[in-house]
Amino acid sequence: MVPQDDHDKQDCETAAAKRWLVAMGDRLRDQNVTLLGDDLYSRQPLCEAILAEGLHFLLVCKPSPHPTLYEWVEGLARSGG
Repeated sequence: MVPQDDHDKQDCETAAAKRWLVAMGDRLRDQNVTLLGDDLYSRQPLCEAILAEGLHFLLVCKPSPHPTLYEWVEGLARSGG
């Protein structure tokens, strides 16, 4: 990764993904695309950016960075939900 958008520091994958969404959102929106990604991308700001572009997503999320989500899912499983 190299500095982008007049930043001094190296870019990160999430910032690059957000730029890609802005550049490609119009092209992909009408094609009913579902974006796939690993745990690196499963954070609320990027999820909101994907939804803002009118796209769908399926992102992996590991238990350690998302304890509340996993507690919720485990509670649903225990209750038969």
